[in-house]
Amino acid sequence: MDLELVNRIDSQELSRIKSNFAARDLHNAENPRPAPMLAFGDFGGNTSLSDTTLCGLKYPLEVDSNGSLVVSCGYERISQQILETLETRFSERVYRPYMGTPELVFETISESVLAQTLKAQILYSVPLLSSDSLRVRVSINDNGECAITVVYSVEGSEEAMVKYRYTV
Repeated sequence: MDLELVNRIDSQELSRIKSNFAARDLHNAENPRPAPMLAFGDFGGNTSLSDTTLCGLKYPLEVDSNGSLVVSCGYERISQQILETLETRFSERVYRPYMGTPELVFETISESVLAQTLKAQILYSVPLLSSDSLRVRVSINDNGECAITVVYSVEGSEEAMVKYRYTV
C-alpha cells in the first residue's frame, strides 16, 4: 500500500476522532454532572464492616495537605464505588469499557427498568455486593429530576445508603 495513501487515511481518521471528542467535550462543558448526596451509617445494628476491610483511592480523587492521594475505607469506599458507577458512562474508562451506566437519553424507559439496569451495572462494578444485598429505587418526576436511592450491605454487616439526584 502506498505510504502517502496511508498517511492521508490516518490524518482523515485523526480529524474525525478529534471532531467527535470536541463535540463530546462541548456537551460535557454545557451539562456538568450534579453533585451527589450521600447518607452513610447504620440503619439499626452494630457495625461489622471495619474500616480496614476495604480501602482504595477516594472518589473523586483528592490530595491531602502532604500531597498524597486521600484513601477511603469501609462503607465510604463502597458508596464511592457506587457513585463512580452512576457518574461514569460506558467506554469512559479506558481499561473498563463496560463499567458505568449506558446512555439512555432517547430511550423510552420506566422507573423499574432503569432501577434494574442500574442494579446490574452496580453489581458488575462493585464486586463485594451481591444481588440479595442490593436494592435500587428510582423516582422520576415531571420536571426531569431523577432520584436514585441505593441501599446495600456487605455480608455480615448493617445496611448503608447512597442517594443520588440527577436533573435531565
